[in-house]
Amino acid sequence: MTVPNLINEQLIFGEKVVYTGSDGFHYDGKSFVGTHTLCMTSQGRVIVHDTGGMFGSETVRTMNANPGKIRVNFFTNYGMNLTSVDTYPFSFNFTVSIQEFEICLNEMPYDCFLFSENASNEIPVYVDYDDGGTPSYMTMGMTKDQLDLTSEYPLSVHTIPFHRIMEMNGTGPYSAVLKGFLDKDNKQVRSVRLFIPSKGTLAVLMTLWKNTELLSDLTGPILNLYSALFSGVVNGSHIDSQEVTLVHKADGNIAAVDETSWSLLNEFHLNEDDWYYQKEGNRSVVLKQDIPYIIDVKRPDAIAFAERTWVCENRILHNQLGSLYGVYREAAYDGQEVALLVEKPHQMKLIQWDTMQLVSSSAHQPEIIDAGERMFLLHGSEIAMVTWKDRGWISNFGPSAVRKLEDQKIGYTSNEQPYYFTQTELGMTFSQGADTFLHSFKSQAVMDISVSEAVGESSDFARVRIHTAEDSEDSFFMLPVQEVPGIICTTYQQSKAPLVRRIPPAQLYLSWSRQVNDFALYHLFGQLYALQAGIEEIQKNVQNRDECNRRLLNFLYYAVQNQKRRLDQVSIYLPAMLERNSRTILSGANLDRHEQPFRYMQQGFMNISTKMRQTLSEIEGALSPVYRLIIPKGDIEHIIKRREKRGYAQAAMTVGLGTAFTIISAGFPPVTLIMGGMFLGANSFFTAKDARQKAELDSLFDHNSLDFYMTKALDTFHHLMDTLIPYHVSEANRYMTGSFEQLAPLYKSALTNPEAVDLLFKEISQYYTFKQLPIDHTVAMPKKALIEHVQDSSHTAELYIQLFQNEVNYNVSEQAEKSRIGTI
Repeated sequence: MTVPNLINEQLIFGEKVVYTGSDGFHYDGKSFVGTHTLCMTSQGRVIVHDTGGMFGSETVRTMNANPGKIRVNFFTNYGMNLTSVDTYPFSFNFTVSIQEFEICLNEMPYDCFLFSENASNEIPVYVDYDDGGTPSYMTMGMTKDQLDLTSEYPLSVHTIPFHRIMEMNGTGPYSAVLKGFLDKDNKQVRSVRLFIPSKGTLAVLMTLWKNTELLSDLTGPILNLYSALFSGVVNGSHIDSQEVTLVHKADGNIAAVDETSWSLLNEFHLNEDDWYYQKEGNRSVVLKQDIPYIIDVKRPDAIAFAERTWVCENRILHNQLGSLYGVYREAAYDGQEVALLVEKPHQMKLIQWDTMQLVSSSAHQPEIIDAGERMFLLHGSEIAMVTWKDRGWISNFGPSAVRKLEDQKIGYTSNEQPYYFTQTELGMTFSQGADTFLHSFKSQAVMDISVSEAVGESSDFARVRIHTAEDSEDSFFMLPVQEVPGIICTTYQQSKAPLVRRIPPAQLYLSWSRQVNDFALYHLFGQLYALQAGIEEIQKNVQNRDECNRRLLNFLYYAVQNQKRRLDQVSIYLPAMLERNSRTILSGANLDRHEQPFRYMQQGFMNISTKMRQTLSEIEGALSPVYRLIIPKGDIEHIIKRREKRGYAQAAMTVGLGTAFTIISAGFPPVTLIMGGMFLGANSFFTAKDARQKAELDSLFDHNSLDFYMTKALDTFHHLMDTLIPYHVSEANRYMTGSFEQLAPLYKSALTNPEAVDLLFKEISQYYTFKQLPIDHTVAMPKKALIEHVQDSSHTAELYIQLFQNEVNYNVSEQAEKSRIGTI
């Protein structure tokens, strides 16, 4: 704005106008329409000019503002308000910008201005950050260590420690630029300009700063600072998640500094130290001379710095802690939390979390075994195990770094202690090292080995119970599923081998015939008894009538289908398998004619099969009106195939139990029974389309009809189980007994050869193992329990016979008594 000539004429030598504004003043006689100008000069004078307008005369008035005639009323982000203390020769009230006031304060005598009294921590200040924004009004407080800048709207405090200010340069009597690492609101600030309209305050500020030891004096030249949390052992003391400052030094190293205690906790080298990073939690582990330290970064700038500075895709910190058990590097562990460090493709290290000590080093690389949520570590005679919440740990390793559980003689106890197990001629031993034995069993003392719990869907281990004559309590061990059949078979053979040479051949043959008899009964009738138990299980656990009927419908339908197929397979091929196996033993004794007993057995089984199929077809016929509610066949086959892959029979085939198991299974695949539990969760196997289709059928289908047809089918099934099956079981026993009696003379002759004795004993061992194993991995019930149910049905047949006999005896006796009385 142009300064009027009359005002310029009022200036004395050396005086200049430092501020020019429009209007903002008043005196009596001031024109209404004239041009009004207010100026402040370097000599502390306020001069006003009024052109007078159209009718008045041009007027100039002058006021000497020194001392304290200009009152500074309040400060805002836009400037400050100035008013006159006196009203003569005029009064004024106007607002100046921050920049304008700073010029006035720099050019005019300070005593011209009358400031309000402020507390030492409420000094007005204008702050201009280097983020390109406009200056902001704040209040300032100072201590000997730091500067506090407080903003009222919104309320916040920006603290600037003096030791973080690397430079402080005055830009005027009341202003200075501070340069350094002046973070604000979790953002980096490298410089800030302060305008402090308070005499002497800037000098005090600069004196405090000059007397401060700078952070760079502690660490050396600094490139940048980042906030972090730091954990590790420092000077013999463990610190956990302590707030620290990461100093990125000019030499490239990273220093961890506790600014509060003014101490350098540690310094790390980007190239010499090993850095491992976990992206999910932005956590890093630094190994310095094999001593681990943890650095957690949360701010975006610190995360970006870590990712571009020390993050390496081949060095990974696993995103969860595991629990370590067993013996590792001659130390015993019992569930200590550990962190996993991986350097791809195959190197790994463990850190004990509570002590922050390295458990293993690069020079001590174990063999890693993948067991799902368990990671076994094998090194020489030592064995350790880390348990995880899931099996995500495997993704940190290269494809060749980890071995599968197959063929590994390892397991763990109920207390999660891992072990090697070995079987010798004397028995089994469970150990964790050359001199660390958990348990041992003599084969002669083992009375029973069985699976005590169903195997979990994602587990590779079975909980095995070992009962001995020497121990009052049973022992339990988690063993690989594929190893269980071999352990049972070998232990049985070792425990019974001393007796084999002493018992008569007839007794050995009798034992074999009983085992074969049980094997055949299981395959002929096992599915039906599993079906009976499954029906009861579904009826007990599914309360809704319609849902119960639907599950029973699918279970009954597919179990009956499975049984009909198996009847033909068992009737034809099981006797053929037994004939082939017997040929190996009998041909060694030059006894070639032995087919007739097995043909007799085969014909008997076919007769039983034909009769049973008639009743099973009646059940299918009862279900046919409601076939639309049956789960698609493909979904059921998917479930069955998955169970076959996980079954104990498949495990036995995989590991190979020797010639004997091959003998009893050649040409006769292991059967997978359809269990009731499969249909308790059957809905999870419906596709979305299937579910929609079934919902539409539900809306059209008469649920009372479903109930009627299910009742009809179940009545037929119960009649089969209660009345017909006891007869069929008795018939099957009769056919097999006849066959074995025909074979007995041949076997008596053959068993004079020790080699034949050994072969028969191996078969007995395999049949025994078959009976000891669970029906499938989803249940703990052994096959022998199901066989016992089948055998017990023969007692039911005897009860029916006795019932009829009692009725006859009663009626005949009663009639005879009446006749006798009549005669008298």
